[in-house]
Amino acid sequence: MRRLVLGRVRFEISRKRLEANLPFLRHLVMSSIVVFNRTTRGKSDRIKLNLVNLKGRVISLKNEVAKAVGLQPRDLELIYCGQCLGDDRVLEASGVKSGSTVFALRKHGPPKEATPEPLSDMATHQLVKTLQAALINPAYRTTVDRLLNTPESMSRLIAASPGLDHDPVSIGMLQDQELLSILAYLSNISK
Repeated sequence: MRRLVLGRVRFEISRKRLEANLPFLRHLVMSSIVVFNRTTRGKSDRIKLNLVNLKGRVISLKNEVAKAVGLQPRDLELIYCGQCLGDDRVLEASGVKSGSTVFALRKHGPPKEATPEPLSDMATHQLVKTLQAALINPAYRTTVDRLLNTPESMSRLIAASPGLDHDPVSIGMLQDQELLSILAYLSNISK
C-alpha cells in the first residue's frame, strides 16, 4: 500500500491501482509557481502560489495573483519568458510548468498626450533674443549646428519637448539652419 497526499486529504492506494490511475492523478495534482511581483515601483518580491492548475486558463492565475498583491486583475499583466500571457490561454500551452517564475507587472494606460504650453510675450521675446545670440555668434552657431544635426541630440530634444514629435514643420526648421534663422525674428513667430 502507498500513501498519497493531496492537500490535506490522504489516500491509501495499492501500487497497481496507483499506476493504473496515474494519468488521472496527474490532473488532480496541482503545481506551484513563483510570481515575481513588480507591481510597485522600486519594490519587488516573490510570491509562491501553490495548487495552481496548469490546465486552467491564465485568467485564473491572474485572479490569484491579484488577490495576493491587492490589485484588480484588469490592472495586472502576467509575463512568462518575455511573452505577455493572454487571459484566454491555457497556462500549460503557454509553456508554464511547475516551478516556473511568472512576472506580475502593473498595466499602464496609454501615455497621456503632452500639449505644448503657450508662450507669454516675455517668454517669446526671450526666445527670440536667445536664438539671435546663438545664430549670430560663430562659436554658438557651430555648436547649434552640431547639436541639431546629430540624430541622438535631435531625439533627446524631441523627447524633451512636448508636442514636437507631432510637428514635422518644427523638426524640419530645427534641422535646416536657414529655416532656423527665420525664427530669430519676432515678426515670424505667431502664437
